[in-house]
Amino acid sequence: MVMFERFILFVLLYTVVAPALPWIFARKRETLGVWSSTVIALLLLVLLHASLWPACAAANCGQGAVILGVAWGVAAASALITLTVGVLMAHFQR
Repeated sequence: MVMFERFILFVLLYTVVAPALPWIFARKRETLGVWSSTVIALLLLVLLHASLWPACAAANCGQGAVILGVAWGVAAASALITLTVGVLMAHFQR
């Protein structure tokens, strides 16, 4: 169970940090860096959150599965913010 708790904390931490990735990569590269980092950040966000269901089943988390619904809501908001930051960075990078 400890491993599942650490994994979910890692996923939630990444969810909070993901919107900053386009901004970080935009400073080093031009518009291509913004879009590639946005796509990678969104892909990792989806893959990490999709892997929470099997991890919860393997850890036999029971009522802890409620947090997964909340985590998906937070991930959806983070994905929208990440996409918005990517669009804004690409627009103002010109």
